[in-house]
Amino acid sequence: MTSIQLNLIYNYLIPDLLNFKNIELNKVQTASSLTFLRGERFISGYDCKVELIKLMNKFFGDLSVLTETGLIKQYQNLKIKTMNKKLISMIIAGLNYDDILINNYTDNNYNTIKLTVSGICRVLLREHFTIDEIEECCRSGPSFDIYFNG
Repeated sequence: MTSIQLNLIYNYLIPDLLNFKNIELNKVQTASSLTFLRGERFISGYDCKVELIKLMNKFFGDLSVLTETGLIKQYQNLKIKTMNKKLISMIIAGLNYDDILINNYTDNNYNTIKLTVSGICRVLLREHFTIDEIEECCRSGPSFDIYFNG
């Protein structure tokens, strides 16, 4: 499968969603992601991929924490952090960073789940955010108005 629009992710099961090569963004989502991605241009030493990896590792990097709390709890914790710290731009930017493995998690049925940056971002938005919440978070993010000309 090649690509779908972010607003259509709710129409697909998670395994299918993870197989898309690319998630396309609308103007609001693109503007939001730019507020994160442009940090590299304006902040010396800032690296978007490194920041994404740090965030994902905080919630999904420690297997003992994942085993104790479970994936759903960690996704819920990541949603809270995303909303409180206005990090939706980072999550949206991470939708297509598929080559970055955070961890391999084995569930109670002995299925191995490959936790990549893009997979975590996609599941977080599909399972824990409504499309209205995504839109609201995008518009309320820092510097959004600078990059949005709707």
